[in-house]
Amino acid sequence: MITFDESKPITNEEEEQQILAAQMAALQLLSVWYNEKDRIYKESLYGLTFGERLRSLREYRHLTQKYLAEWAHVDERTIRRYEAAKEPPHIKISTLVLLANRLCVSVDLIMGLRRRTCARGQQ
Repeated sequence: MITFDESKPITNEEEEQQILAAQMAALQLLSVWYNEKDRIYKESLYGLTFGERLRSLREYRHLTQKYLAEWAHVDERTIRRYEAAKEPPHIKISTLVLLANRLCVSVDLIMGLRRRTCARGQQ
């Protein structure tokens, strides 16, 4: 473990590099932890209805219905209606894309679609 007295300036370039390397390692570890946490959260959304997924994603990002509505260029009532929907509502693709972009997820995730790979020879 690297320790140093904050009252003394670091004069040794090697020490500075060791501290920088330790800070970078800590940031990488934090990034891995955050990405794994985010992946687990997103995986948990697949059992929910469209409205439950939308509400959960909005709350996860700490956004209000009003803010999300303004971002997607729709009325706040529309967002409330989407969140109350059991089935995917009739929604413009452009609105869906705006919602996905603001919520930092794919359209597939909002719609509850898992990525599938085609069998060999199929399109």
